[in-house]
Amino acid sequence: MLFHRIWIKKKYVSSLALCVLLICKMAMADTSVSSTKNPAVFIEMPILSHPSETAEMNAWFFQFLPRLEGNAMEVLSTQYPSLSKFALGRFTEWTLNLAWKIPFSVFQHELGHYMAARSIGYEGQIKLTGLSSGYTAYSRPSDSNLWNPEDMLILSKAGLNQQQLNAMTLYSLWALDGSITYQEGLAYLMQPTSFLYYCLKSAHSRNQPSGASPRDDIYVYQQSLQAPVSIDSLVLLSTLPMLLSGGFWAAVLGQLDFLQSGHRRISMPTIKLGEARITAPNLHVFLGLQGPIIGGRMFVLFERKPALEVGIDVSYAQTKVVALFTKVHGLRLCPWLSISPFIRTSFSFTEPWGISVGSDVSIQVHN
Repeated sequence: MLFHRIWIKKKYVSSLALCVLLICKMAMADTSVSSTKNPAVFIEMPILSHPSETAEMNAWFFQFLPRLEGNAMEVLSTQYPSLSKFALGRFTEWTLNLAWKIPFSVFQHELGHYMAARSIGYEGQIKLTGLSSGYTAYSRPSDSNLWNPEDMLILSKAGLNQQQLNAMTLYSLWALDGSITYQEGLAYLMQPTSFLYYCLKSAHSRNQPSGASPRDDIYVYQQSLQAPVSIDSLVLLSTLPMLLSGGFWAAVLGQLDFLQSGHRRISMPTIKLGEARITAPNLHVFLGLQGPIIGGRMFVLFERKPALEVGIDVSYAQTKVVALFTKVHGLRLCPWLSISPFIRTSFSFTEPWGISVGSDVSIQVHN
């Protein structure tokens, strides 16, 4: 995915810079060179794409609104300290944040289904049925088989996979910036907990007389797999990576810290090793075509050198595949231009090996 990065001053973005941004349509990367304790406030803007067209663009859209809200509230709380002074006011603000993020997260989930449907020739219609509920209705020409198992496998996994990608995107920004607002931390928390909620809801519904709903993503995913994975395994896979991710606990403590003392920033937990700082890993589970894929990401940060991102993914299916990922963030070529090259390799005893290389490009268009 190619991105533009807009560096934002405390209160405004130059309209001239935005005009230049839209005219140039140059490729910008989702990177941040800063690893200081007090990172610059910035907003990353992809163009030439719509949130309903690519999962990466949808993930950017997901992190954009909480970041914009968090930065705005930081400015307001500086000008009006009473906003964070009283416990009742902090609790009210936090509750309002939670109230709009729940339907926003549901919409993001359904947008993942919608994009998957469009990618395989279906038409999709997102329907939000309540504050925390919704579904995507699919339709296709009458001469086709709507309930093709392979298609339903693709459709059923797309929503939860979108939320896992959302969490990974926020984690990357968090690691590179050094800290995020509690609003972003709350949005981050809602992604892995949603996966666990879906698994527990699916397990519970199967014990009811009516059985599992045909709109149950986990149930449809299990039934569509050639080698089904048990619901107990999925519950375990949705729980352990979440609890073993340092960012999860940092985000939880960050919410409590805001409610107790009004601190709006959550620092990325790191371990110092020589001149480098290593971030707490972010673990994830994606639903693959042959079964779940378990993996993780972590960053190695340096004071005056580009950050290094490393990751691994392992297939849970009978066909074991291991993929390794490495990316160097922010190799500066000149004061306004930097690149972030990456390489991904996959190994298997039964499948062909693979390798992919590439680079993101980032241009600073506003100081």
